[in-house]
Amino acid sequence: MRLKAIGSLITGILLLILGIILTITLNSPKSLILSGIGILTILFALLQFKLAKKSIKDNYKIYKLYLFLIYMNYEEMLDQGMKALPEKIVKTERFEIPKVKGHIQGNKTIITNFYQIVQAFRREEEHFLKYLLRELATPGKLEGTLLIIGRKISSTLINQKIKQYAHTYVLCFTCGKPDTQIIVKEGKTLLKCTACGAQIPIK
Repeated sequence: MRLKAIGSLITGILLLILGIILTITLNSPKSLILSGIGILTILFALLQFKLAKKSIKDNYKIYKLYLFLIYMNYEEMLDQGMKALPEKIVKTERFEIPKVKGHIQGNKTIITNFYQIVQAFRREEEHFLKYLLRELATPGKLEGTLLIIGRKISSTLINQKIKQYAHTYVLCFTCGKPDTQIIVKEGKTLLKCTACGAQIPIK
């Protein structure tokens, strides 16, 4: 028991030192978790020393307390790690293709969240508008914050075209992330991903 405790203590100290070094040099959220694991390992070693002197009944109670502390510390470290992640990463993981909002008015379709969709895609409004009207084979124009489409179109069809646009001009073909830019290089239009570095030709 004592030999195991000594081994756990040494391991915990090494993990703690390594976590501190990585925190200082890399400023990485993962290093905080590594330091936390080191601290828990040290506590476990100290617990092993104590268990060597305790009865079986007392050992059971201490183990229950230790498991509870591990759970509480894990939840806290996980929460801190998530908060420490850059906001850009969190938003990327939660990216969802926006859906159209609007209504039918007479023989026209009014889209009320056109600019919100453009902002979500981070694309030029003219590029998205031209694509949408071409794919829907209908005239349309912007009036204030509204997009007025010249005929009745179901939201299902519009959402289908929005999804198609996202997969063609927004989401990276390689990693699937939305961190992309449309660039022109050597006369070719490319979708450049700032996350994985891929550059894919697009029309």
